[in-house]
Amino acid sequence: RVVAVDVKFPYSEIQKMTAAESKAAKEEHLKQFARDLRSKVAKVAEYIQPESNTLDYAILFVPNEMVFSFINQRIPEVVDEALRQRVILVSPFR
Repeated sequence: RVVAVDVKFPYSEIQKMTAAESKAAKEEHLKQFARDLRSKVAKVAEYIQPESNTLDYAILFVPNEMVFSFINQRIPEVVDEALRQRVILVSPFR
């Protein structure tokens, strides 16, 4: 069977958030990052096609442990939404 794994990750808003100087700008970049991540999860969910011999879940690889922890701490609702779509976010160490 095929395991659907996507390693392309939406980093741009995280980078902008770390460079932003105001709290308002950081929050706006965080909101956009959450939207981008939700969009990516939805795209990865499309890879789940058991009729084509895939498993009934897909994996979205977050290639940075700090970003993975950040997602779980600051926007855990996105992780929950991903799980409802059968997309599992994973990192190098978890």
